[in-house]
Amino acid sequence: MAALSPKPDIEPQSTQRIGGYGVESRPSPDSVLSVASVVSPISVLGPPVPDLTDAAAGLNCPTVEHRHILVVEDELPTLTLLEKILVAANYRVTGVRDGIAALKAAHDDPPDLVLLDLIIPGIDGYGVCALLKRESAFHAPIAILSGRTNEKDIKAAFDAGADAYMTKPFDRKALLAKISELLAARPTAETEP
Repeated sequence: MAALSPKPDIEPQSTQRIGGYGVESRPSPDSVLSVASVVSPISVLGPPVPDLTDAAAGLNCPTVEHRHILVVEDELPTLTLLEKILVAANYRVTGVRDGIAALKAAHDDPPDLVLLDLIIPGIDGYGVCALLKRESAFHAPIAILSGRTNEKDIKAAFDAGADAYMTKPFDRKALLAKISELLAARPTAETEP
């Protein structure tokens, strides 16, 4: 079996971030598709993210592995940190970085909770919140996590349909407690009528 060698003159057809790695696909003259993994730790893109393997230990925070949280945050280091905290607390997490991707993700794989930044590209957090809350099939609570602390922004978020408002910088324990509280008020898919 001959080894395939990449041709330097072939341009990548698509690049996508999956977890902490970039995945790049390239056409190859000997195959329909070849995939090369480009290892690129997130810490290179921002400050190092702490290891949170035991982040949920001792928090008395009831979680269920199948609870799905959609995190909408445009700042990659913050998104990565939130993903690590939530995964360590046994949540299934989908992370997106703009409003349009948030709406698509909410439709493609409905979450049990949305953790939403207000200032994001495309449709801002207020718009995403209002659009999701208007849909009769959407029942997940929406928790805003924003650096905006003035009363006008907080009121506008609640007017758009937010169920909770938390500010950045956030406390990990308080964040997990609020998420747990919001999820406790919503039945799991198995217990819904």
